[in-house]
Amino acid sequence: MEELNQNIKSLIENFTFLSRDVLHVYGGVLFYLVWTWMFRKKKQILCLLIIFSMALINEALDISYTLKRGNEINWEENIADVFNTVFLPVVIFVFLRVSPYTSAR
Repeated sequence: MEELNQNIKSLIENFTFLSRDVLHVYGGVLFYLVWTWMFRKKKQILCLLIIFSMALINEALDISYTLKRGNEINWEENIADVFNTVFLPVVIFVFLRVSPYTSAR
């Protein structure tokens, strides 16, 4: 499973010419925007929890892959990946909640 995860990420990285760090950001934002488009303002907290869970599962797979290869875990990088995935969706969520432009409709 860890190997498949790494292969998929490498394929996406090679196809888009983007770094994995940037893909974390785009992945989190894309998931949040698609969710918002599909469900409007319903279940936004659930969306954020799903994004956070997916980021944690991805990092668990990365850690497992790192350990299987006999390498040392880089905790700072793993934490940064989770942060990069979740940060902008949370910012968008907060903006949509406090913005006067979104409540006027």
